Amino acid sequence: MQYLKNSFTVYGLALGIFSLTSTVALSSPRFIIDFNTDRIGLDYRNFNTNSMESCLRACATENQCRAFTYVPPFAQPGTPNAEGICWLKDRVPEASNNPGGMISGIKQ
Repeated sequence: MQYLKNSFTVYGLALGIFSLTSTVALSSPRFIIDFNTDRIGLDYRNFNTNSMESCLRACATENQCRAFTYVPPFAQPGTPNAEGICWLKDRVPEASNNPGGMISGIKQ
C-alpha cells in the first residue's frame, strides 16, 4: 500500500465524525489535517480531551480559531496526564514534524 501524503482535507463535520466528502452544509469550515505534525505557539487556549475530533469541533465553532494541535496522551512521555490536550491557535504557526503522534489542523 502506498501513501501519497501525510495529510488530508476535511470538508465538513457530521455527527462528530469528520467526513471526506462535501455532504455537510456549506457553512461548515473545511480543515487540512496533518498527522505527526506540531504547530508550536500562537495558542489562545487549551483543554483536556480524549479525541482529535473534539479539538477539531472546538476550532470549527470558535471564530478566533485558525488552527489547532492535538497532543494525544501517548505523546506526553513522563506526564501523569491520562488525557490528550487540545491547543487552539488564533494564527497558523509553522509546521514542525513530530513523529510522536501529534495531529494538527488548519481551518480553511
